[in-house]
Amino acid sequence: EFAAIAKREIDRLDRLVEEFLRFARSPKPVVERVDLNEIVASVAALVERQAGMQGVRVERRLAARKLETMADGAQIRQALMNLCLNALQAMARGGTLTLRTNTSDRNGVSVEVEDEGGGIDPKIAARIFDPFFTTKERGLGLGLSIAYKVAIEHGGTLTFRNGEKGAIFRLALPGAN
Repeated sequence: EFAAIAKREIDRLDRLVEEFLRFARSPKPVVERVDLNEIVASVAALVERQAGMQGVRVERRLAARKLETMADGAQIRQALMNLCLNALQAMARGGTLTLRTNTSDRNGVSVEVEDEGGGIDPKIAARIFDPFFTTKERGLGLGLSIAYKVAIEHGGTLTFRNGEKGAIFRLALPGAN
């Protein structure tokens, strides 16, 4: 029994160290022309099973045309995955997770991740992108800071606002020229 507990703790610490290292040494983006719609669709497919187990419906509202940007597809995928996992954690009692892509001002592209998890308390809003800041008992506080760092390294932005039922995170990226 003690060995099983020790193994679980070692696995937990291994994940913690891995997250610290990923944050500290995030590689520079390997940029290529990617379609934001394709990335969003792949992230949606990855989270649908977990969402379904929680009674959360994943809704895709993808732009009708290609939304091309020059980006590291794997890093953008990771940033969106972090946003989606946070959204799922906020919706323990079910709801809808909406992924919405569109063109933005100045020829850019964007994706919004909207949840129905009650939103973000204005008292902590200024700190949500800070490394190691978390409101979760078992969280590391790196998911949003990694997503934010990815956005900045790609010449984009990551912002949020509270909607009617929850938080809306918007990742905006420059369009491909």
